[in-house]
Amino acid sequence: MNEIMKDTVTLTVWSPDAPTRLDTVLSVPVANVYVGGRGNIRSTWKVPFAAGPKYAATTNRIFFTDGKTFSYHSVSHDGSLEMIVRVDEDARPITSRDIRVYREGTDARRLPPEDCPYPDIFPVIDDLMIDSEGNVWLRGYAVEPVDRRT
Repeated sequence: MNEIMKDTVTLTVWSPDAPTRLDTVLSVPVANVYVGGRGNIRSTWKVPFAAGPKYAATTNRIFFTDGKTFSYHSVSHDGSLEMIVRVDEDARPITSRDIRVYREGTDARRLPPEDCPYPDIFPVIDDLMIDSEGNVWLRGYAVEPVDRRT
């Protein structure tokens, strides 16, 4: 059976003073993975254009985004939500042309099978970073396809 697998990653905090004590802060979804194959041979592929979480931490906060909206959450190490920052920016729909250009510009060995479903929209966020002064930076997702054969 070919299917999309959805999973989560759990963010935890531990103290160097008590390395055996872990505190779960939150769980966030990861980018979808396509699982397919024939018979007993199964393979996995990252779903092209699938949004996935990005996160970064400071000594007292964790910042994360799901990549689907131009926003990020700030939570304390105990998991308490401190703030949500949003910018009103719409995600761009994925067209059949986008998929065709992607498939033509990607090495065949890296392509998922033809029956792999694509998301309806492009991710909005490509990366989340914190600089040395504690500023949060979001990098928007580059929609233009890249020739991955080189």
